[in-house]
Amino acid sequence: MNKINFATIYFLFLSFFVMSISTILSIIVYILFLPLGKMRAQLPSHKVARLWGFFTMALVFPKINIEGIENYDKNKTYIITINHQSMFDILLFLKVLDGKYSFVAKDTLFKIPALGIGMKFAGYISVERGTIGALKSIDDMSDRLKNNWSVLIFPEGTRSYDGEIKFPKKGILKISERFEDIEILPIVCFGTKNIMRTKTLHTNLFQTINIRFLKAFKMKDIDGDNNEKLKYWYDIMCKNYNDIRM
Repeated sequence: MNKINFATIYFLFLSFFVMSISTILSIIVYILFLPLGKMRAQLPSHKVARLWGFFTMALVFPKINIEGIENYDKNKTYIITINHQSMFDILLFLKVLDGKYSFVAKDTLFKIPALGIGMKFAGYISVERGTIGALKSIDDMSDRLKNNWSVLIFPEGTRSYDGEIKFPKKGILKISERFEDIEILPIVCFGTKNIMRTKTLHTNLFQTINIRFLKAFKMKDIDGDNNEKLKYWYDIMCKNYNDIRM
């Protein structure tokens, strides 16, 4: 059993407070802007979610180093792909990334009362297990991309237990095939696993996080079959991950 340290108690208490306030604000702004249309109502809720990420990340006092931010244009539409180390990844990139984008996350997160409500009103996309659930999530991503919202996905499909980057699932291919002219933006992250590791609530403060934005590319421009296209993503992510890791 993991020992509960002071940092864990401190973080869980204050983060629950921040999440609750953010959820209430998200509901309020969504209702206020709903007469303008569902998609327009989701944008202010997304901005509230960004505040949630900003203040929650501030609770753990991280040192965040960012490289290659010039490769990201907040006014463009991307399929944003990030390696997945910790539940803090979502919070981190809500803080770091400006612009319009929808997170794609497992349906289990949407079942957490306050968190799930906030994510739903912000227009984030739930991925359910099974073929039907996967197809629905692809349709939901398509809807966002058609409306000039970027989608942010974790191609590995789940958090990495050891922090190492895993070979991506085929979902990234399916959405890139539908929108072959939308660029894929790879982002490599190292350090969130040191704040809170997988399958534990044990929290560590004052950790260093390194982020590197890589150059965007179109999957259709990568030679080879589907496996080789996935390997291209995997190889550039691993190479840069090894560069920024401590």
